[in-house]
Amino acid sequence: MNDKTIYIICGYARVGKDTFAQHLADALDTKMGTTSDIIYETMSVRRGVSVDELKAIWKEDLRDDLVEMGDALCNIAPDYLAQALINRGVRVISGVRRLSEAQAIREPKKIIWMERRHFTSPPDNTELSLSLLADTILQFGEGDLEGMKIAAQQIADNELDGMHV
Repeated sequence: MNDKTIYIICGYARVGKDTFAQHLADALDTKMGTTSDIIYETMSVRRGVSVDELKAIWKEDLRDDLVEMGDALCNIAPDYLAQALINRGVRVISGVRRLSEAQAIREPKKIIWMERRHFTSPPDNTELSLSLLADTILQFGEGDLEGMKIAAQQIADNELDGMHV
């Protein structure tokens, strides 16, 4: 495994991207971050409130504002959100939503597309075309934390590259 590889965790809203990303970061012994981290920080400055105050609001109630802010930041540069995390030493990034965003990341990367069985995600701005770039596609059932841990370790051990499981 290349020590500089960036792992991009993609998928629709509420499929477990952040949970899986944390398991993968643990397995790789590295930092994990979400594109929402950068969006919340920017939104907190613009609204004059703390990040904690924003995060105290149920994410679904803020989703439209988060999407709008993320779109605005990615209009500055397609990889704005991911690059901000990479500049902080993050190697596992959850929440890349646009094809142009993933393609703009210059560092060596592996894209992991996640799905949740028998679940309809709330509408968001994730582009399905991202799944076409995926090195690995993972599908989990509701609450399958053990499966996520196992898959994360297998990816860390480079055993699932190119797999659809």
